[in-house]
Amino acid sequence: MKTSLAALTALGLAAAPSVVAQQGVDSVTIIPGAQYGKSALYTAFMGEGHRDLWTTPFRVEVADLQTLAGGLTPFRVGGGTTTQTLHLRGADGRRYVMRSVDKHPQVLAEELVGTPVERILQDQISSFHPTAALIVPPLLEAVGVLHAVPKLVVIPDDPVLGEFRDQFANLLALYEERPDDGPDGTAGFAGSERIEGSDEFFELLERDPKHSVDARELLKSRLVDILIGDRDRSKNNYLWARFDNPLGGSIWRPIPRDRDQALVEFDGVLKKLYRTVDPRLLDFDPEYSDVVGLTRNAWDIDRTLLVSLSREEWDATVREVQSRITNQVIQVGVSRLPHEHRSKFGSFLEDALIQRRDRLHEATNDFYRLIFEYADVHATDEAETVLIDGQGTTVAVRLYVGPPNGSPRFSRVFQADETREVRIYLHGDDDVAVIRGDRESIHVRIVGGGGRDEMADSTTSGAGRNTLYDGGRSSTFTSTARTTIVRSSPRRPLYWWDDVRTRDFGRTSVPAPAVAFDKHRGLVLGYGMRHDKYAFAKVPNSSATEWQVAWAFGAAQPELSARQFVRDMAAGVDFSMEAIWSGLDVIGFFGFGNEVDAPQASGFYEVDQKLLTLSVTAEIGDEDRWVLGAGPVFRYASTDTAGASRFFALTRPYGSGGFGQLGALAYFSADGADRPLHPSGGYRTRVHARVFPGLLGLDRGSFGALGAEVIGYVSPPASNPTLAVRLAGEKTLGATPFYEAAFIGGSTTVRGLREHRYAGDGSLLMNAELRAGLGQFLFVLPMDFGVFGLFDVGRVYLDGESSSEWHTGMGGGIWLTPFLVSTTVRGSWARSEGRSAFYVGLGHLF
Repeated sequence: MKTSLAALTALGLAAAPSVVAQQGVDSVTIIPGAQYGKSALYTAFMGEGHRDLWTTPFRVEVADLQTLAGGLTPFRVGGGTTTQTLHLRGADGRRYVMRSVDKHPQVLAEELVGTPVERILQDQISSFHPTAALIVPPLLEAVGVLHAVPKLVVIPDDPVLGEFRDQFANLLALYEERPDDGPDGTAGFAGSERIEGSDEFFELLERDPKHSVDARELLKSRLVDILIGDRDRSKNNYLWARFDNPLGGSIWRPIPRDRDQALVEFDGVLKKLYRTVDPRLLDFDPEYSDVVGLTRNAWDIDRTLLVSLSREEWDATVREVQSRITNQVIQVGVSRLPHEHRSKFGSFLEDALIQRRDRLHEATNDFYRLIFEYADVHATDEAETVLIDGQGTTVAVRLYVGPPNGSPRFSRVFQADETREVRIYLHGDDDVAVIRGDRESIHVRIVGGGGRDEMADSTTSGAGRNTLYDGGRSSTFTSTARTTIVRSSPRRPLYWWDDVRTRDFGRTSVPAPAVAFDKHRGLVLGYGMRHDKYAFAKVPNSSATEWQVAWAFGAAQPELSARQFVRDMAAGVDFSMEAIWSGLDVIGFFGFGNEVDAPQASGFYEVDQKLLTLSVTAEIGDEDRWVLGAGPVFRYASTDTAGASRFFALTRPYGSGGFGQLGALAYFSADGADRPLHPSGGYRTRVHARVFPGLLGLDRGSFGALGAEVIGYVSPPASNPTLAVRLAGEKTLGATPFYEAAFIGGSTTVRGLREHRYAGDGSLLMNAELRAGLGQFLFVLPMDFGVFGLFDVGRVYLDGESSSEWHTGMGGGIWLTPFLVSTTVRGSWARSEGRSAFYVGLGHLF
């Protein structure tokens, strides 16, 4: 859908200012979003979206505030992250809302207001379909889901608007009833007894077992969401209506609302690339795209409320929705669009919805797996009994209020070919959980709540595991050899509810391209992937696999790397394995000694080295505060003895040519800094050791090294400026190959000196930086920035050498921290021993 930019500009200038909808005017012609018209080059990168619909003029009824609902009176403003919403009371006793069709990013931090980021986000509203909400009511009506019926109107410039007149006059809006309780004790929306928002509704579900949800109706609602590509079904997009349950208590029915993101079109080169990171950037199409992205905003609702449905009920509901949403129902929905939108988009939309309806089972199979592969079952804050019976490949879960008498309030059989884990959350009061029978698989986890819980596991055979969690001192356990008991109660992560992005199931994959350039290697291009897996009570992930392949065009050499990390693999120990092959390393070697001369140009001392490293590491600790790690390591270095490095070819130090070593490393680090990015107080420390015994034919026996560093941060009460001081040293032991020597010189030790300028069997150094934050400026993103002065001093020690020389470096630099980016970019200049050097890097040096 392309739009002539010149024509659009003319329409925008002519039409937009003329939309003055006085009370008493029946209708006006309006352009929903003339500002979204862009050139073909712009849209190729930023996306065409629905710009053609946003920039198409059409005639819209002007709302008559005097007659609608017997007369409307505005009383407050609301809305979510993008929508302006005017709340009104009707003379008929009901509530109504008028919601802006055009959107504005309202959740931006103050620092981003008026920046290019705000303009870019505003422009991406063009990915939304401006009138998509109109097609939805016939679809929901056909499947029996409660809903309001939106109508497209222009809000008049009417004194009735009062204090809201400036904000809402002449605004294109969707007008609909806001589901609410009835006035004076009468029935509320759709005959309901009460209407609640999601927060209140979920509190009721957890507090009182007399409340339940109509899971089949919720599934119907979610199937319509999937059909129309509505990715935004978070807690704020639902209300809940209470009705009497014929079986006792109350049953709640969902009322989906706010269809801002149905039929979204996130296309364009940049968004397609970013979709690999965030799958929610959907592109509405006759075929379904990533179901994870389509459903993720509602996982808290789906995984809590749909778990009671059996596979048979699920499949029957899908078939029912397919049969009820006929071609005619789809046509009726599309016919509610403005004529101008139907003529541009209607035929495609009808065909796409029909195809998506016919393929609905494909998407819902993936949706089913998202809920039931790792199933969450919730008790309430009442005293309850949970019976878990395993048999063969099944696990039956029954949940009773009080003793296990009568009908359970929850009952479901989980199948091993669908479910890996069942996680049962007992919540409050004194609960009883009993695991019985034998089964071949399905891991059962029971998480205790705040009361005195009793958990009993009598499982004696089969491959199924049971893990019982409870931190209460008075809770009791009965276990077998197949039971694991954990004296804590992990918190279930809420993916979107509390704006916490941690997960405890599934996996993600993210690409990791890389670009670099330096004088030794030339242009370096790389590509890799990171695959994360998530599991119960493992934050932020349970494992990570990374790999990357890079090629240096100047050196004509590759670099290959792979890393596997497993969290809490055994007894709270994390394991990682790493393999790196690099043909890109260029190191400096100037000889041994603290006063060795280097009169030649740098190239005379450079050494080309290829290095293979294989390591396995075990770690314990809290990665944010302290870590203790150890493990074996293998290295093979191949150093070019016949290349351009004439000094190295002449001296041929120990370790030249091919050199293999097998040994072990260990380290301990502690982080007591007050802030991760710009510490103003506290400390950090690290000690490490490595040892390589006389294996693999080491000519001169074993060798190793010990090292340590301590960093301190001191600031005045205002935390600016900050003095950061680092003390570090290393001591090698035994006959050490030249590239394992204790070095100073370069970007991480004494700045200004050439890299690895001095080598010995010991080193000692101090770095000091005085860092001052100066404020903020705007360059696409707001940037915090500051300056720092630096002073470095260090030396190496060599057995048999008598030297009192200390090498110093002095200089300064700047640092930049882009807003919302969790790292700092630094640039610095330093001078040492008649030489100047410039450095660029990420994060402060220490």
